[in-house]
Amino acid sequence: MVCTQVFLSIVKNPNLLLTSGIVLDPRMSYSALKDEFENDVDLSSHLEISKDDLHEHYKDHYAPPPPSLSQPSSQPSILSTSKASPQKNFISRFNRKPRTSTDELVEFWSLPQEDFENCDPLHWWYGRRAQFPNLYRLVRDIFSIPGV
Repeated sequence: MVCTQVFLSIVKNPNLLLTSGIVLDPRMSYSALKDEFENDVDLSSHLEISKDDLHEHYKDHYAPPPPSLSQPSSQPSILSTSKASPQKNFISRFNRKPRTSTDELVEFWSLPQEDFENCDPLHWWYGRRAQFPNLYRLVRDIFSIPGV
Protein backbone atom coordinates (compact mmCIF):
# COMPACT_ATOMS: atom_id res chain seq x y z
CA MET A 1 0.00 0.00 0.00
CA VAL A 2 2.75 2.45 0.98
CA CYS A 3 4.72 1.53 -2.14
CA THR A 4 1.65 2.28 -4.26
CA GLN A 5 1.15 5.65 -2.55
CA VAL A 6 4.81 6.58 -3.08
CA PHE A 7 4.67 5.41 -6.68
CA LEU A 8 1.51 7.41 -7.37
CA SER A 9 2.99 10.55 -5.80
CA ILE A 10 6.13 10.17 -7.89
CA VAL A 11 4.27 9.34 -11.12
CA LYS A 12 3.16 12.97 -11.19
CA ASN A 13 6.81 13.75 -11.85
CA PRO A 14 8.40 10.70 -13.56
CA ASN A 15 11.77 12.41 -13.67
CA LEU A 16 11.76 12.40 -9.88
CA LEU A 17 11.80 8.59 -9.81
CA LEU A 18 14.71 8.32 -12.24
CA THR A 19 16.74 11.08 -10.66
CA SER A 20 15.97 9.89 -7.13
CA GLY A 21 17.44 6.50 -7.89
CA ILE A 22 20.58 8.15 -9.23
CA VAL A 23 20.96 10.94 -6.68
CA LEU A 24 20.34 8.56 -3.74
CA ASP A 25 22.96 6.06 -4.94
CA PRO A 26 25.93 6.48 -2.57
CA ARG A 27 28.28 5.55 -5.42
CA MET A 28 27.26 8.68 -7.34
CA SER A 29 27.76 11.87 -5.44
CA TYR A 30 25.63 14.88 -6.22
CA SER A 31 28.76 17.02 -6.67
CA ALA A 32 30.21 14.51 -9.17
CA LEU A 33 26.97 14.58 -11.17
CA LYS A 34 26.97 18.36 -11.08
CA ASP A 35 30.58 18.43 -12.33
CA GLU A 36 29.76 15.90 -15.04
CA PHE A 37 26.86 18.02 -16.33
CA GLU A 38 28.52 21.43 -16.05
CA ASN A 39 28.92 21.79 -19.85
CA ASP A 40 25.38 20.65 -20.64
CA VAL A 41 22.86 23.29 -19.62
CA ASP A 42 19.85 21.00 -20.11
CA LEU A 43 21.21 18.15 -17.98
CA SER A 44 22.49 20.55 -15.34
CA SER A 45 19.11 22.26 -15.16
CA HIS A 46 17.31 18.90 -15.03
CA LEU A 47 19.57 17.75 -12.19
CA GLU A 48 18.85 20.89 -10.14
CA ILE A 49 15.10 20.74 -10.75
CA SER A 50 14.98 17.05 -9.87
CA LYS A 51 17.10 17.61 -6.76
CA ASP A 52 14.73 20.37 -5.64
CA ASP A 53 11.69 18.17 -6.37
CA LEU A 54 13.22 15.30 -4.40
CA HIS A 55 13.98 17.64 -1.51
CA GLU A 56 10.40 18.91 -1.49
CA HIS A 57 9.06 15.35 -1.63
CA TYR A 58 11.32 14.40 1.29
CA LYS A 59 10.25 17.41 3.36
CA ASP A 60 6.55 16.83 2.61
CA HIS A 61 6.44 13.07 3.26
CA TYR A 62 9.46 11.91 5.26
CA ALA A 63 11.18 14.69 7.21
CA PRO A 64 10.28 14.98 10.88
CA PRO A 65 8.08 17.91 11.81
CA PRO A 66 9.98 20.99 12.94
CA PRO A 67 10.48 21.07 16.70
CA SER A 68 7.95 23.17 18.54
CA LEU A 69 9.24 26.06 20.53
CA SER A 70 8.65 25.18 24.13
CA GLN A 71 7.91 27.87 26.61
CA PRO A 72 10.67 28.45 29.14
CA SER A 73 9.87 27.14 32.56
CA SER A 74 8.61 29.71 35.02
CA GLN A 75 9.84 27.65 37.95
CA PRO A 76 12.47 29.34 40.06
CA SER A 77 15.85 27.73 39.89
CA ILE A 78 16.93 25.95 43.05
CA LEU A 79 20.54 25.89 41.97
CA SER A 80 23.03 27.99 43.77
CA THR A 81 24.90 30.50 41.63
CA SER A 82 28.10 29.72 43.46
CA LYS A 83 30.75 28.22 41.19
CA ALA A 84 31.75 25.79 43.91
CA SER A 85 28.27 24.32 44.37
CA PRO A 86 28.41 20.52 44.10
CA GLN A 87 24.66 20.45 43.45
CA LYS A 88 25.07 22.61 40.35
CA ASN A 89 27.88 20.45 39.01
CA PHE A 90 25.92 17.29 39.67
CA ILE A 91 22.75 18.46 37.95
CA SER A 92 24.51 20.16 35.04
CA ARG A 93 25.92 16.81 33.92
CA PHE A 94 22.40 15.56 33.35
CA ASN A 95 21.04 18.66 31.67
CA ARG A 96 20.89 17.56 28.04
CA LYS A 97 20.58 19.97 25.21
CA PRO A 98 17.86 19.09 22.71
CA ARG A 99 19.19 17.56 19.52
CA THR A 100 19.01 20.00 16.68
CA SER A 101 17.05 18.80 13.71
CA THR A 102 19.19 18.18 10.66
CA ASP A 103 18.18 17.80 7.08
CA GLU A 104 19.18 14.22 6.36
CA LEU A 105 19.10 14.74 2.60
CA VAL A 106 21.55 17.64 2.77
CA GLU A 107 23.74 15.65 5.15
CA PHE A 108 23.72 12.68 2.73
CA TRP A 109 24.66 14.89 -0.22
CA SER A 110 27.66 16.17 1.71
CA LEU A 111 29.12 12.67 2.20
CA PRO A 112 32.04 11.51 0.04
CA GLN A 113 31.29 9.27 -2.91
CA GLU A 114 31.53 5.51 -2.25
CA ASP A 115 33.63 3.12 -4.32
CA PHE A 116 31.58 1.97 -7.31
CA GLU A 117 33.05 -1.56 -7.40
CA ASN A 118 32.73 -2.37 -3.69
CA CYS A 119 29.51 -0.64 -2.63
CA ASP A 120 26.06 -2.19 -2.84
CA PRO A 121 23.54 0.69 -2.45
CA LEU A 122 20.96 -1.52 -0.71
CA HIS A 123 23.47 -2.75 1.88
CA TRP A 124 24.89 0.77 2.26
CA TRP A 125 21.48 2.26 3.08
CA TYR A 126 20.54 -0.61 5.37
CA GLY A 127 23.78 -0.11 7.29
CA ARG A 128 23.06 3.61 7.72
CA ARG A 129 19.39 3.41 8.60
CA ALA A 130 20.17 4.64 12.14
CA GLN A 131 22.14 7.63 10.80
CA PHE A 132 19.43 8.56 8.27
CA PRO A 133 16.17 7.08 9.63
CA ASN A 134 13.78 9.32 7.67
CA LEU A 135 15.80 9.34 4.48
CA TYR A 136 16.17 5.56 4.75
CA ARG A 137 12.37 5.24 4.57
CA LEU A 138 12.32 7.35 1.38
CA VAL A 139 15.14 5.32 -0.16
CA ARG A 140 13.46 2.06 0.80
CA ASP A 141 10.22 3.19 -0.81
CA ILE A 142 11.88 4.40 -4.01
CA PHE A 143 14.25 1.44 -4.39
CA SER A 144 11.38 -1.01 -3.87
CA ILE A 145 9.46 0.24 -6.90
CA PRO A 146 10.05 -2.36 -9.61
CA GLY A 147 11.55 -1.27 -12.89
CA VAL A 148 9.27 -1.27 -15.86
